Amino acid sequence: LVLRLLEKKPAARPASAALVARELEAIAREPGGAASRRGLVVGASLAAIAASALVAAAIWLVPRDEPAPDGGTRQPPPATRNETRPAPRTNAAPSGEPKLRPGGKVTLPGGSVVQVSLWRLPGEAGEIEMVRVPPGDFLMGAGPRWNVDEEKPFHRHPMPRELWIARHDTTWKEYLAFCKATGRAEPARPRWWERIPEPRERHPVVNVTWEDARAFCEWAGLRLPTEAEWEKAARGTDGLEFPWGDWETGRANYYDRSCPDEVVGEGWPQYRDNRFDDTFPYTSPVDAFPEGASPCGALDMAGNVWQWCADFYETRAYERYESGDTSAPPPARDRVNRGGSFKDPRSRCRSSHRASQNPAVATDALGFRPAR
Repeated sequence: LVLRLLEKKPAARPASAALVARELEAIAREPGGAASRRGLVVGASLAAIAASALVAAAIWLVPRDEPAPDGGTRQPPPATRNETRPAPRTNAAPSGEPKLRPGGKVTLPGGSVVQVSLWRLPGEAGEIEMVRVPPGDFLMGAGPRWNVDEEKPFHRHPMPRELWIARHDTTWKEYLAFCKATGRAEPARPRWWERIPEPRERHPVVNVTWEDARAFCEWAGLRLPTEAEWEKAARGTDGLEFPWGDWETGRANYYDRSCPDEVVGEGWPQYRDNRFDDTFPYTSPVDAFPEGASPCGALDMAGNVWQWCADFYETRAYERYESGDTSAPPPARDRVNRGGSFKDPRSRCRSSHRASQNPAVATDALGFRPAR
């Protein structure tokens, strides 16, 4: 964390004093999530010092002569408790060209049409497709058919701001471009890597930690979505159980008879769907299941690979949300991941299903997608 605070490039440093405070509080709770009184006092003290220093640095570094659209002086956006990362300050690349530009339209399985925009990555890394999630309340949590405590209660959740989210998971091509540009170590290839037919560059990157995902997003001028943002992008406003509605085979890469036992481990074969073969034993290209698009046009929100979210994992988060407190969860050991994977049964690919993972862990079924 100290080294990140000292990075020369602003985009590589933590984006806010509040984020530094959260990370220090999480460190103070280690090991194993058990917090000592002394550790928390030290963490809180360090957080206060770091926050003060970061705010002072931000005041010093903000350009004084940058005009705002209304003719005044541009100020940093106000921090909100429900966002781990603020939106980028500008929508222009260093060349002055817009970073987000129209990229055409796609027709979804139900016949509706959504606009796809293109977000420019740094340098010659290309562009990624983004889809818009409009503002407005949505139904969040498990519906009446599922009695899962950590997904309860089923409630109407406010989402007052629009969101842009990557249409698909970050691919190996995109992530390796980031590694090349920044010198970051490449992820380990999964043990089944050579069994994936060429080309592999359009498969979702895996074996990335939460910190790897965060670093890519900052490099791209984006951020990880919050858990609530991810869920709305996955199911729309009406509480769909899966991105397209009720379960239908052929719309997702999940644990069917094509997936070999060796990648799943003992105890899981009993959950395999032996009635269907999606032809992908491992990950699939990110555009392999267009029929599984969510209402906003996002792909692979069910199956293929799990996706890191910005939030710390809080078991009873939805109870707090229903009460009106939609602030970010308090620091904890684990981070949220959502969506299920190619080796998970369909029940774990539901749009409301919640899972968690230690942020330092990287697995062959866990990737991410950026948001803005």
